[in-house]
Amino acid sequence: MQRRKPDSVVEMVDQGRKRRRKKNSKVDLENIPEEIISSILVNIPAHKLYELRSVCKQWFKLISEPNFIDQHLSRSEPGLLVQYHHWRYMTVFLEMKGERFRVRDLNLKLRFGSRIHASCNGLILLEGVNQAGGLFVANPVTKQCMKLPPRSGSYSLFYGFAHHPGTRVYKVLTLNRQGDSCICDILTLGSDSWRHVLVPQEFRRSNSLYLATKGFLHNITDSYNGEDKEYMHSMDMVHETFHRTRLPVSACGKQDRLFELGGFLAFTTRIETTSRFDIWVLKDFHKGNWVKQHSVVLEGVRFANKRSLSMVKPVGSLKNGKVIIFTDYVSFYATDVELKWVRRIWKLRADDVLPHVNSLISCNAF
Repeated sequence: MQRRKPDSVVEMVDQGRKRRRKKNSKVDLENIPEEIISSILVNIPAHKLYELRSVCKQWFKLISEPNFIDQHLSRSEPGLLVQYHHWRYMTVFLEMKGERFRVRDLNLKLRFGSRIHASCNGLILLEGVNQAGGLFVANPVTKQCMKLPPRSGSYSLFYGFAHHPGTRVYKVLTLNRQGDSCICDILTLGSDSWRHVLVPQEFRRSNSLYLATKGFLHNITDSYNGEDKEYMHSMDMVHETFHRTRLPVSACGKQDRLFELGGFLAFTTRIETTSRFDIWVLKDFHKGNWVKQHSVVLEGVRFANKRSLSMVKPVGSLKNGKVIIFTDYVSFYATDVELKWVRRIWKLRADDVLPHVNSLISCNAF
């Protein structure tokens, strides 16, 4: 009988060890304590977590539980939803990983002319999804979509979408102008009908941007009345009441605006003829006290064109308010309020920008 060469014997032994290690390394996922699995999965990004539901029945059940979804949402880092209407409709998600910017296509495959009007807890308010028209609420991660009941008007000037954590209620708001009057329609998700709410006269001169923070919708008037420029208008989506709050300074400049900063309402104004933007934050709406939080200077960056500095506006924040994002709608610019750097985010354009956080909240929950 022919003897095996020593090298062949060694190889056989090594292969046997590898097979045993591979066999012993298999983990029975269903026997791992659920609290350990939950503590790991809750930190995984929503779009990757959604794909992990098929690993086993235990994971599917856990990832689908409302309490887990809420916990995951509270740990998810917000970014910006960027819409670009070109030869095809594109919707991407802008976020930061470490010190790098990442742009991910959401692959929504919407019809040309579709529009995302608002975002709330990972859900988006859409119009023009199909030829029949109407409003929809969808989740870009799960691709679930629900059509809202028809409303009184086929076209609205302004839209809002807000959630109140205390009542766990989601509400959609539309504002329609009919002559000198203004009609506000509100739908509670899960209801089959819209309700009319009387809009005070001074709130009928608002512009098209409504910003949602902590159950309120906020807006600055586009009136030419000097007194109106000193106030912002807000609607309490829970109690459906309207409020007027004095701004820290008059919103007279074309680059003065409200935006979201680390989950709070912020107001910015550009110091005329300079590259400095002063930023105030309203952390307690009921007290109405604005605190000047930052002064940022947009210098040392290559702008898209000579007019960029006179057009650029803040549209949101990343890293819990540490990084503020500006755009002139030709390009994006980022500034770190602590490290004081300013960067241009290349190869990214936008027609609309919304604060957004990816989540697994189901449209079937309403």
